[in-house]
Amino acid sequence: MLKNITKSHATIGVLFGLLFFSLGLRAQIDYSAEWEDFYSYTNAKGMVKNGSILYAIVDNAAFSFDEETNEMEKFSSVTGLSGEITSAVHYSSATSSFVIGYESGLFEIVASNGSINRVVDIVLSDVSSQKKINSMYENEGNLYLSTAFGIVVYDLEQKEFVDTFFVGANSSLVDITSIFIFDGTLYAASAKGIYSAPLSEGLNDSNNWTHFSSEPYNNFRIFNGDLLVSTDSRIFRVVNPSSLELKLTMSSEIVDLHSDSTHLIVGTSAKSEVFDNSYTLLHSLSTASNAVYIDNDKIYLCTSNKGVLTSQLSSPSSFTEIHPEGPLNNEAFSISVLNKDLWIVYGGITPEYTFLARKKGATHYNGTTWTQIPYNRAFPARDITHVSIDPNHPNRAYLSSYLSGILVVEDDQPLQLLNGSNSGLTPWRYDVNSFLIARTLFDEEGDLWVANSWAKDSKHLNKMEDNATVMEVGFSSNVGEELSGINDISKDKYNNVYMGTRLGVLLFNEENNTTAILNTETSKGKLPDTNVYAVETDKNQRVWIGTEQGGLVVFDDMENVYSGNFQETTRHIIVDDGIQKELLGSARINDIYIDGADNKWFATHSGGVVHTDSNAQKTLHLFNKDNSPLPSNEIAEIQMDESTGKVFFLTSRGIVAYKSNIASHGSELSEVYGYPNPALRQHKDVAIVGKDGKNLPFGTNVKILDVAGNLVFESNTVQEQSPYGGKIVWDKTNLAGAQVASGVYIVLLFNEANVQTSSTKIAIIN
Repeated sequence: MLKNITKSHATIGVLFGLLFFSLGLRAQIDYSAEWEDFYSYTNAKGMVKNGSILYAIVDNAAFSFDEETNEMEKFSSVTGLSGEITSAVHYSSATSSFVIGYESGLFEIVASNGSINRVVDIVLSDVSSQKKINSMYENEGNLYLSTAFGIVVYDLEQKEFVDTFFVGANSSLVDITSIFIFDGTLYAASAKGIYSAPLSEGLNDSNNWTHFSSEPYNNFRIFNGDLLVSTDSRIFRVVNPSSLELKLTMSSEIVDLHSDSTHLIVGTSAKSEVFDNSYTLLHSLSTASNAVYIDNDKIYLCTSNKGVLTSQLSSPSSFTEIHPEGPLNNEAFSISVLNKDLWIVYGGITPEYTFLARKKGATHYNGTTWTQIPYNRAFPARDITHVSIDPNHPNRAYLSSYLSGILVVEDDQPLQLLNGSNSGLTPWRYDVNSFLIARTLFDEEGDLWVANSWAKDSKHLNKMEDNATVMEVGFSSNVGEELSGINDISKDKYNNVYMGTRLGVLLFNEENNTTAILNTETSKGKLPDTNVYAVETDKNQRVWIGTEQGGLVVFDDMENVYSGNFQETTRHIIVDDGIQKELLGSARINDIYIDGADNKWFATHSGGVVHTDSNAQKTLHLFNKDNSPLPSNEIAEIQMDESTGKVFFLTSRGIVAYKSNIASHGSELSEVYGYPNPALRQHKDVAIVGKDGKNLPFGTNVKILDVAGNLVFESNTVQEQSPYGGKIVWDKTNLAGAQVASGVYIVLLFNEANVQTSSTKIAIIN
């Protein structure tokens, strides 16, 4: 526990101690059996080394790399990290662990066996300031945490807090950027200058601290037997506990220092430079860095977009890029998934639906290989907001540009930029050379529907065949030419196209060539909010609508919507413990996904993910930061790979995927198998599904018998019995709910006419 706290901050010390005994050390859950992270690992913020292994922190995760074996390992919210924003990293040789500090004040200790302990005391303290951990320094088994309010000391062996130092006048809070112990003195660099105190004195007494200079200092480093400290573009030698000597002046702001016995490397906002013992410049590298490192005649640069770059110190001309593969960054705008192909784009629209002219390109992951598709001057598509994968040509994708039209990419190469000159797309009403394409959608016929924002003559919906516009749908004047906020587009099996906009839901029926609108008016659906972020239809032609401020509503009168005489939308009511409640209340719904089993997935703006059954009466999963590896409760989009059951969640801090057992219903019952088979003790469930990717048809009845012919399990692929769609999942229990014994079990399948069509066997080993 914390001790020796000055009187003015005694309450903080007491609180720390209480929190340590109750909450301070938490072993974290490894979710990797059911989850996968798709984070970006390119923004390396800092690194340390232990022998041949380097450890680096990135946005909200970390990774290690063994230079001898080339083995890479990711550490993320999926493996047990918090998913918070990282700020510091340290390796402890004494405990064979590396420590990650966070902007929230949290720090996590990752042991050599991969186990992770989370220390939350600083986060939960009542310190009335920011709690960011700026850096970490170890001395005699104690970890000194430089925080936004002072210095906190933690015993790594005993796993307890030892001390807290408030170094400002009268024990006031000071933002400490780094510390170092040199010649019996503890030095603290801060935003208000340098503080020093002899270790022989009581460090918890602010009167024992000397304060000199008032400039903001950042980094300490030992070089040539001297203690160096940096500020803005200058490096000083610490002469004594109260004076400095200028040693170097750089041309740009210094971000980090590192050294070995003969070299000093200085990382700045513009470049990185290497000096010898006499402070003579040896190498000037044009690469800006977040942190720098020297070890064994190698230099390491932590960069914002290429991970860690390393090269030989003697001739740093060729650099090797080190980081796990992944997206360009974690600030994705939209994702699309089809048959193991994942596409990620990075947007460029403000909350007010104006463009930013970003040149971010896109990322494509085919299940094995990551490919970055950069901005191409020959096909200048800016502000890419969405991707539609061509179901008939999976190697081809259509990228919506909220400024430039539609970029067609084939085999990961830009092929064509569709606009008014070559496709007949409707231009922006204010500039005939600009095309504000918000979303696109492929229908079952392979035609591409285009949601066109702020389109001239109110033609906000286009239909394209073979890259050529064949239909421009204009909406009535009550929608207006000013419509810029188009958030979603979908189509049902009755040829109704829906667009969720900030003016409500725009509808178009292709067969009858008719339009309609759902908005807040009583005669037009009475939506709770005009800003519609999500609109999807289920197998029963119910329209599920997610709004910004009005929560979730359902429209169930598509038969009459075009006549002008139709029912209003309704709140979706569930029964919870005998009490009627509105599902999701007034929460902002960013996205709705309806899977192959007709189950509903709701992406909320601050409450994580809600997964329900087909009628949205039973909650199957509620995923949030507290019970899952979601790094944030702000969920922008949900997509599912129907071929694998993997569900992707786009959050405000990156992408993670949940390995569900859900599959679309098949058209015919073929050969089936169970997996895993044999099912061992550690396997929680056994899935029964068709071979060759052919899932079970709707209405398939599955019976599982023991070798004596006794029925132990029965289920059906109808929604009321199974939430898994074209798949049956058995939890290895019998009809009484008890675990079955080891042995061989017979699986019999029957069609809707109760005719046995297939069978298989499953071995259970407990």
